[in-house]
Amino acid sequence: MDEEMIHSFLKLQWTAQQQSYLQQYPRAEHLILNQAVHKVGQARLNRSDIDLTLVDLSLLPAYRNQGIGTSFILKLQTEAAITSKTIYLSVLHDNPSLRLYERLGFQHKQHNGLHVQMEWSSLLIK
Repeated sequence: MDEEMIHSFLKLQWTAQQQSYLQQYPRAEHLILNQAVHKVGQARLNRSDIDLTLVDLSLLPAYRNQGIGTSFILKLQTEAAITSKTIYLSVLHDNPSLRLYERLGFQHKQHNGLHVQMEWSSLLIK
């Protein structure tokens, strides 16, 4: 594959992902994650009257394993606890961030062989 074909493929994949998010979560916010003056990642978060759904969270490789994702999730958990909401997310079963979510108290709800559906609620904390 030449560079132009790779670029076209990635653009097509990104566009399809964005359209899917828009269809499933039309009110979701797209957030840019910053560290000092650097843009280090992004998140897509859907807030409803009863829950928070973390649709997507990604960090640039150079900024992973520095506590940025943990900090973001902890802020979401604080918001959820204050507003009595549950946080939902889905993660690939082999994604290293699965361990982060488990460490932060997310519970497995369903596993379809590819994705693990998880939830966190302050009511689940023992």
